Amino acid sequence: MFRILVVLLCLLVPSLGNPKSVSVTSAVSDTDFYKAVSCGASPGGPCTEDIYRFPPRLAANLTIALSDPDHVASAALTAAIKSAMANAAQQINAAGSGVHMSLLADGKRAKITILVISPDEMEMMSSVRGISPGEGSAFISWRSSASSGKGRLASGTISLSSAIPLRDVAHTVLAQVVFDLGFHDIVGGPYASRSIFSGQYNTVNQISGQDRAALRAHYPQ
Repeated sequence: MFRILVVLLCLLVPSLGNPKSVSVTSAVSDTDFYKAVSCGASPGGPCTEDIYRFPPRLAANLTIALSDPDHVASAALTAAIKSAMANAAQQINAAGSGVHMSLLADGKRAKITILVISPDEMEMMSSVRGISPGEGSAFISWRSSASSGKGRLASGTISLSSAIPLRDVAHTVLAQVVFDLGFHDIVGGPYASRSIFSGQYNTVNQISGQDRAALRAHYPQ
């Protein structure tokens, strides 16, 4: 039942959208990098998007859970996702930011929910939202609420295709969890292969360097 509610929310509840892609063709300063991934600014330019983040008290006790994995996920995929979730939480908690993430049992209500859906469901959700999930592996949705205030995230959902190759689960889940904290992705330049914020395919499975600096800037302790 909870899984059905999550799917309906993804389709029917207005979301804040999906991360905007920002073109970065060369290495930039920590400040410009952070502005690119937090508010859609081109290097040296002004913000073009509102900044969204979880309120400090919520960020300090952020929860994540997998919703009803047995519906469409194989045992191998479920195990890979759970391992990836544990790695994502460990990487985020070790980054020195104001975010602390804990894993809840499958199906529990969490502030960030990972939903495994069939390729057909992925296509339907993509069509309704008017977005492209790239290779059909994953996309996210941000939400606020009337009580949370402008710029304050209330929850997030990560929709992960059951057709995702097992080799891609670890880095995909980490990237999507980080994006769900209120970030945009960047395209091009030297970050394509080394940044978790890259909108291009890579296998980054840890938070380091300017990625870590951006997370700390977005969620100071």
